[in-house]
Amino acid sequence: MIAGRGLFATADLVGRERYSELALFKALGRRSLEASSPPAAVALSAAARGHAWRAKVLEEQLPVSLGLPGVDDATRSPGAGLDDAVDALGAERDDTTLIAALAKVVYPAMLGSYRAHLVSCSEVSDPPVALALRRVIADLEFQADDLYVLVGDDEGPPRGVAAAVARLLEAAGGPFGSIG
Repeated sequence: MIAGRGLFATADLVGRERYSELALFKALGRRSLEASSPPAAVALSAAARGHAWRAKVLEEQLPVSLGLPGVDDATRSPGAGLDDAVDALGAERDDTTLIAALAKVVYPAMLGSYRAHLVSCSEVSDPPVALALRRVIADLEFQADDLYVLVGDDEGPPRGVAAAVARLLEAAGGPFGSIG
């Protein structure tokens, strides 16, 4: 645990992580209905389901007690950068470009932030959160690998929506905002 991160700070971070997962679930679920090919529809639908599952895992780590913020209060946007990035992803009309942005920009950024959160967990007070993060990371790695296989390994810097999303996430301090 980072010195000074207590129950409220942990709940804030987990709530921002949950928000990001729910926002991507909504955007990708909607977008999967508009996919131009069955493989893209299946991939985007599976990605949306993964976001929903991870949001549920994170929800279970939010505190439930009188006087503490409820699930809805804790689930809040990390900022306009993430919201703008999700909007850009949802507006992308080319399936391959969207899937590439997820596999090569969004999911690696999320994995990096989840891992940073995991290593900052206290061995004394955060074992349930750490276990949930390990599950979330494993699921997201699997999802990222599946999408990466679909788009291949074209080298070079991100272009198009992937580059725009990368800039938005970087300016926001990551997909969940500041971890520390």
